[in-house]
Amino acid sequence: MNTPDSSTADVTVITVTYNSAGVIRDAIQSIVEHPRVADYVVVDNASTDETCRLVREDFPTVELIENKKNIGYGAGNNIALEKCTTDYALLLNPDAQMERGTLDTLLSIAKVNPDAAIIAPALVGDDGKRHDSHRHAVLEQKKRISSRPKITREVQEVDFVIAAVWLLNMKILRTIGLFDPRLFLFYEDDDLCQRVKDTGSKILYTTTTQARHIWGGSSSGEADINAFKEFHMALSRCLIEDKYRGRPAAVRFASNLRRKYRFKIGLYRLLGRSAKVDRYRARLNGIERFCQDLKQETGQSGKSSA
Repeated sequence: MNTPDSSTADVTVITVTYNSAGVIRDAIQSIVEHPRVADYVVVDNASTDETCRLVREDFPTVELIENKKNIGYGAGNNIALEKCTTDYALLLNPDAQMERGTLDTLLSIAKVNPDAAIIAPALVGDDGKRHDSHRHAVLEQKKRISSRPKITREVQEVDFVIAAVWLLNMKILRTIGLFDPRLFLFYEDDDLCQRVKDTGSKILYTTTTQARHIWGGSSSGEADINAFKEFHMALSRCLIEDKYRGRPAAVRFASNLRRKYRFKIGLYRLLGRSAKVDRYRARLNGIERFCQDLKQETGQSGKSSA
């Protein structure tokens, strides 16, 4: 990093990694020398590849925190957010890269929108095509004709934007609270966006600047990794339902998904589509874990009240 004037260095960049050796170098290089960056923290979730060595050897000014086990995306970010002393934090996925001028634009928007907790740029892939990174809140999906609001302004308030690149107003975030560590993977950004909206703060999405994002570039596409993701996607979705709609609604939601996934497993098995079978089996396992945890929690609650 540069040694910028302390009056202008007001951003801490945070990247959570897990076996991200193939992409982490580009992510760090895209922003580490920016004069507004005071600190860069990489939190590694027990990678088994060369991620930590690359960070340690190629970027000695970057603080590397090596967790002994994978604690999840949200909890990994929390480690760095809890020690953040700057006005802003930039969450940057290892498979994302900032483009020239992007951070400056986000900070300019933040200056004139002090009530914005999250500001995110448009995301584009290697092909230059813009990704659909914003949408309505997950709890509102069934009420909407379209899953995404139409963007009509250069800077627009939205319900949700994925956390690949987020500029966070730390003053607001400290009031709202950090990521929910129970959400190991998936929907942790949905939860934080929901809490931002519930407190009256804003989430802003801007098309005036952009960042690159390689979808899924931070992890491999191996079968066990895919199953791991599908498992946590289903589990976290049930946890969101439980958190915001209550236990009875969450139980009904899980039961409906269980029936749906069992049907799909049987259908795709008949069709000989093994990849689809594996996907829905992993999701079903996530639902079963949620239900098992509820039973265990209920049992413990009953013992403590006895």
